[in-house]
Amino acid sequence: MGRPGTETACFIALIFYAALCAGCRREPSSNSSDPASPSIKLTATPPRVERGGTVTVRWIPRNATGCAAADGWHGTKRTDGVETTPPLMAPAELVIDCSGPHGFAHASIRIAAGSRGSSTVFPVHTAPGQRYLLDATDRPLLIIGDSAWSLIATLTAAEVDLHLDDRRKLGFNAILVNLIEHHFSRDPPNNAYDSDWVLLLRSTGSGTFN
Repeated sequence: MGRPGTETACFIALIFYAALCAGCRREPSSNSSDPASPSIKLTATPPRVERGGTVTVRWIPRNATGCAAADGWHGTKRTDGVETTPPLMAPAELVIDCSGPHGFAHASIRIAAGSRGSSTVFPVHTAPGQRYLLDATDRPLLIIGDSAWSLIATLTAAEVDLHLDDRRKLGFNAILVNLIEHHFSRDPPNNAYDSDWVLLLRSTGSGTFN
């Protein structure tokens, strides 16, 4: 057993130590909830566009001194602003990073880009280990096809555009055609412009025929 008063002295020392450490300064971390840490609000309108469409991006950082974009858009950005993306031909992820004296912040948003009249986002790919296709957002793709066999050989370019626009509006997402017509067009193997595709491919070395 210690000397009288020892326990009291130790207890007082512990209280003093606890009070001293309560005021110790802690270094902020990158994921700190410190109100001075940077943060970003990133929005994109619209969130889905047709291929070739553009998106209006708005970013509003707090406590940031500099920002930089990556992936679907690029370059150093102001610490707040609005910008229109270049034409998007495929799905894109817009990324922005901002930094300040008390850390950094990261934000991203994904933009879907598809065809007119279709909810499918291209390109498509096979589902791993399965026998069906997925679009670029990993949604199963139901193929709704039109068998326009002689489209390439029979129609002019303007007529092809008219036909495909009509099929898009009706929800078709695939076309089955003959690349070279040999029998059923008006003047096989010539196309609507009286060009012989067989001779053309042979002259350019683009195909092999028996």
